Amino acid sequence: MGPQAVRLGLRYIAHVVQPHDLLDQAASLSSSPFGEQIRLQLFDDVVSAEEWLREMQGQRRV
Repeated sequence: MGPQAVRLGLRYIAHVVQPHDLLDQAASLSSSPFGEQIRLQLFDDVVSAEEWLREMQGQRRV
């Protein structure tokens, strides 16, 4: 994912992983692979991921 995704408006990625993989995933992503343009957040359930995405969208409108 690169500049084209940013041009098309992608700003946030909520990635849902299996709970037993969450720490391994977090350790491997100590810095965002997308730089400052796209924010990546890891979750262990879909509900939390959706809530975070809604919060991020709300902050952009303010």
